[in-house]
Amino acid sequence: MCIQLLYNPKKLVLKIKKSCTEQLQSLTIREGYSIDLITPSKETYVPKEYIEFIKTNYERGNISYKNMKNSLEFIGLAPEQFGYEYPQEEDY
Repeated sequence: MCIQLLYNPKKLVLKIKKSCTEQLQSLTIREGYSIDLITPSKETYVPKEYIEFIKTNYERGNISYKNMKNSLEFIGLAPEQFGYEYPQEEDY
């Protein structure tokens, strides 16, 4: 199966196997349509709530600086962008 439809409570995700991407693009072009909407984007979208969740958990002491840093780096951000500095001592 080339296409899989995944349901997440917050969004619907259409997952296309990498091996089928060229086949799908070729078929779309052959039918006379643009492939702009089926070409994967290199852009990552992260809801603001996720960033706030990370910051709030760090500020409340629920996660360490290292965990906050790793979580932010996962989405292409850094703690310094939000005014955080590496703590002198950390209890974690």
